Amino acid sequence: MYGDAPTWDANAHLWQAIVNSVAIPSRHLQRDLAPKVAVRARLVWERDGEQVIETKCGIWAPTEAGPVVHVWLRGDRRAEIKWCWLRVGDTARLDR
Repeated sequence: MYGDAPTWDANAHLWQAIVNSVAIPSRHLQRDLAPKVAVRARLVWERDGEQVIETKCGIWAPTEAGPVVHVWLRGDRRAEIKWCWLRVGDTARLDR
């Protein structure tokens, strides 16, 4: 019925943690950014090390440890979830 559609975990053997990601902040702290902001984000993968990507940030939140932002990973097969939360210091705005 579904043909050759991949299962949700078809790339599980490729998944890696993003070691500089932070915990999801409480929903009541999260603030939408409209419009979304273009950013350069620094990711540190569990096995592959550091990578810098250009992506979008659509939500931010103040936390006790400082502000954090929600960034999209654009379908990177190493990520189980296609987004992550990073400290603002791991991002830089591109649209200034």
